Amino acid sequence: MTDYSRVYNKSTGDTVVASEFNTEFESIATASATKANKTGAPATTNNLAMLNASGDLEDSLIETDGAGEITADITGAASGLHGSNLTGDVTNVDNAMSISSGAVDTAELASGAVQKVKIQTTTVSLAGSIASFTLQPITLNSYCFFPMIHCSGSPLHLSGHATDGASADNARFAIYNTSGTTAYTYDVDYRYINA
Repeated sequence: MTDYSRVYNKSTGDTVVASEFNTEFESIATASATKANKTGAPATTNNLAMLNASGDLEDSLIETDGAGEITADITGAASGLHGSNLTGDVTNVDNAMSISSGAVDTAELASGAVQKVKIQTTTVSLAGSIASFTLQPITLNSYCFFPMIHCSGSPLHLSGHATDGASADNARFAIYNTSGTTAYTYDVDYRYINA
């Protein structure tokens, strides 16, 4: 980016020749060609400026209070915060927000900073019939909440799963029918956090 500097000073009344005009205007053209253009006035006072693909200044449409605080909604992808911190409250996240590691801790969950309506979940229902003296294995999705378990008769009991999932992510148990003569139905409903 070049600043314009006057080449000739003719304030003393000397004669100006054509070649000097040409040199002076070339200096002006070079300086103006390397400056960023402003594409228009901001939609709102104190909006942040940004450079477009041509290197010119334009309105980012991100409103601030003029002292460094963003005061309006930011739409689109908020990416590229690698190695940087996002401080303060984040409110009204309308779309999925991807957090790579350690950004939400138990203290924030306990204080209600992450509300249940903002956690993306899916519900699952498992149902069937268990014959007498039969063990029905149940495997739940990873990151699940404690299930609602309903059984049609008292001879159905919870039991350990026959296979070790070897991980806290593999929630498993079994329902055992201790009745020697009758089949009973079961219903397991639960919710889990999905990707």
